[in-house]
Amino acid sequence: MQNFFLLTIFLLLWTFPGSLFSSSIPLDESKIVGVSERMEYLEDRTRNFELSDLLAGLRDSEFLKSRRKNLHPGFTHSAYWVRFSLQNVSEHGEEYVIVSEFPYTDEIRFYETKNGKEIRSVRTGDTLPFETRDLKHRYFVFRTFLMEGETKEYFLRFTNEGPMNIPLITSPTRIYLEKSTTETLFLGLCYGCMFIMILYNFFLYTSLRESDYLYYVTYLLFLILTQVSFNGLANQFLWGDFPAWGNKSTNVLSLFTFFISAIFSLQYLRISKGGWIDLFLKSFAITTLLAALISIYAPLRFSSVVTVIYGLIHPIVLIGIGSIRLFQNFKPARFFLLAWVAMEIAIFITSLQRLGVYDSILVGEYSIHIGATLEVTFLSFGLADSINTLKEEKEKIIVAQNETLEARIIAKTRDLEIAKIQAENANLQKSKFLAHMSHEIRTPMNGILAMSKFLFDSEPPGEKKETIGIITASANNLLVIINDILDLSKIESGKLDLIYENFRIADFLTEITGIVRLQTNAKGIDLQFDSAPDVPEFIRTDRTRLAQILLNLLGNSAKFTDHGKIQLSVRVKNKLKEDIDLEFSVRDTGIGISAEKIPSLFQPFTQLDNSITRTYGGTGLGLTISKRLCELLQGDISVQSQKGSWTEFTFTIRAKEASAFDYPPRPVPTKSGNRKMEILVVDDNASNQFVIQRLLSKFGHPATAASSGREALRLLKDKTFELILMDIEMPELDGFETTRQIRKLYGDGNNPIIIALTAHAMKEFEQMSYDVGMNDFLAKPIDPTVLREKISYWAEKTVRP
Repeated sequence: MQNFFLLTIFLLLWTFPGSLFSSSIPLDESKIVGVSERMEYLEDRTRNFELSDLLAGLRDSEFLKSRRKNLHPGFTHSAYWVRFSLQNVSEHGEEYVIVSEFPYTDEIRFYETKNGKEIRSVRTGDTLPFETRDLKHRYFVFRTFLMEGETKEYFLRFTNEGPMNIPLITSPTRIYLEKSTTETLFLGLCYGCMFIMILYNFFLYTSLRESDYLYYVTYLLFLILTQVSFNGLANQFLWGDFPAWGNKSTNVLSLFTFFISAIFSLQYLRISKGGWIDLFLKSFAITTLLAALISIYAPLRFSSVVTVIYGLIHPIVLIGIGSIRLFQNFKPARFFLLAWVAMEIAIFITSLQRLGVYDSILVGEYSIHIGATLEVTFLSFGLADSINTLKEEKEKIIVAQNETLEARIIAKTRDLEIAKIQAENANLQKSKFLAHMSHEIRTPMNGILAMSKFLFDSEPPGEKKETIGIITASANNLLVIINDILDLSKIESGKLDLIYENFRIADFLTEITGIVRLQTNAKGIDLQFDSAPDVPEFIRTDRTRLAQILLNLLGNSAKFTDHGKIQLSVRVKNKLKEDIDLEFSVRDTGIGISAEKIPSLFQPFTQLDNSITRTYGGTGLGLTISKRLCELLQGDISVQSQKGSWTEFTFTIRAKEASAFDYPPRPVPTKSGNRKMEILVVDDNASNQFVIQRLLSKFGHPATAASSGREALRLLKDKTFELILMDIEMPELDGFETTRQIRKLYGDGNNPIIIALTAHAMKEFEQMSYDVGMNDFLAKPIDPTVLREKISYWAEKTVRP
């Protein structure tokens, strides 16, 4: 009898697995109930699971309990199954709806079951015509009817090439339709405000003929299209019969909106043509336009990732440029900043929701509408202010031109006389000029590299990180040119010092080829490298100078090769008693070099001919510096080539074989090294202050900024700082004199740690820093990792008992 009872229980479990997988969700007739936090879900990596498998209980052990209001697997190739049961606990039968409030899911399969058998199914999604939806709604709404006390089981299968979100709710149909009506009224209010702004500003354009208003109206039109696509209304009312476009419309329209807003910002902020801000913003706009055009044809996953990246970066760029213009006393930038801060907060909240940082879909959707409404309002006010400001400035310019015409002629004559004197003394001042130019160029480069490094380190692997890597690589390419000019001067004057260190050769070559691969991938060139078996795992040489040689040669190969491949090889040429001669070769299938040009190839400022310079650019210093560096590293360089077919550069260096034991481990900060330090940043450059304070904030250190040495001394009299980051070249009091006065101020008691932070790359500046009493030295561009390690080092060394 007992065995018969157990057998009966087993058969019931086998026959009705769906009713037993979890407790039912009780429903009544008056409220909306969250499903996502009570359901179970299953990841189908193969996308091959069938409903019959689930009804038979074959996958029961793989289901997991969801605890979140919005199940967010993120970007995934898997299909996701969810299951749950609903029970009508009201006193009468009722029609309910099950809603997925994420309007851009590629495909959803809805299965209504009871007692392990399928009753009804629906297949819909934004890749399918709108007519496939169970209820004609901007979200995916599925109907079900439950009698009094009845329980049914439901299975839904989700697939999406974009970010996967599964925010499920259920409620009586009438309750949900009331909620939808309220939401529609809110959206109508937002869009009504935007359309009023469009009409108002278009009227101003027809009256004033100021192109700013036309750009603004165009931006508003695209913004509205993006919004209606974002919340699913476009699929419902505009392009429901064109699912292929509807599937990617949000991403494409968002990118076009970003592009138009960048062009509008150029006009609104009155940015001078040809300046670095103008070039930067135009470059940003062009890349955004290219991303938008590519996203039309690219896979949805690619366009989704790109849109999220630009959604986070785009407002930051505009806020940064708006801040600069406000700092330059352009008053209409106030409204511009208010507009984009509001939009930035909204976009940031929405992007965090799409990345799965928090659950609520509605918060993300409503925030973007509220932010957009505030943005267009502030920009409209700002446009009026901008036009008035422009008229006032034009009047002032006309008056100033009339008053200063004679003075300018005199000044021009004086400038010509000064230029003549400067030209005669230019050669004598070359070293000083190079040092000064290095400082001036490295200062803004510090901001670009530090912030791109900050973004790169904070991002997980993916398209966004690769995009940030491209920014970093481009900035590093510019830095290479600067360093080439400076290095040539150092080599010629005998002031270039070699710094030897141990490193793993395989990691080093991977890093080098990774930098160049961004360029080769863009041209479809295959970049390969191989290391002979006899090459040691670790070597000791000047890592920086070896990298400089390889980047020069690989960069040239990538520049002059349009198809085929580039091969980097390394082998041991000679093995001496304590040293080894390493031979590197870089072979490409590029344009080649004629035999008569090879003898002059390593001369300074030499290109093959003028057409090469016009076509490919370049300073003509790379090979000259590479040859000099090879000689300093006790090696040489040679080249072989066949015109129109291939080129191979071969060079040798002398190095020492190192062991893993000699390989310096990355220092791990101790508990005391991680303590917070009160830090004073002394720098006359506002961008540098912003970058450094941003990094210090990331590291957890409170920071105060001073724009001059005198301001720093005033702050030190009122407040105690444990560490000071000191710029060297500042007006009035430079970093050296400021340090002397700080040491004098403190005497022998409780002196703060002072780290020199300068764009000067000359060795003598480092020694001068120590001579005046500084404790450490850090050259710009700043490596955030090195900065953090130095602070941790001094935090640990100066910890008080």
